[in-house]
Amino acid sequence: MAKAAGGEEALVLDGGARMRRRERGPGDISDEQVETFLATLAETCNLVRSARAAGFSANWAYRKRRRDAGFRAGWAMAVREGYAKLELVLLERAIKGTPKPIVRRDGSERIIRE
Repeated sequence: MAKAAGGEEALVLDGGARMRRRERGPGDISDEQVETFLATLAETCNLVRSARAAGFSANWAYRKRRRDAGFRAGWAMAVREGYAKLELVLLERAIKGTPKPIVRRDGSERIIRE
């Protein structure tokens, strides 16, 4: 089996309905790429932007999610976190409104909440 840094075996948890371990292949992404993808997904809730930030395509991310149980769980957790952040922003906007600049006749500006 292939060895990872530190002498550990480089294994990946794989599978859809039935999980199994397999050796990490050349088509697999690094742990750093996974971290980047999940952090960006939690921050933006934007799959394409997250995949681009991590250095792979959105289609590849969907395939990875289907095959890798650990990636799938991380994805679900990132989406939950992202939705919670979006919900907080929406609640804040509903309560406080959004700033809107108004230009007066004399040319001065005033900010109102809409």
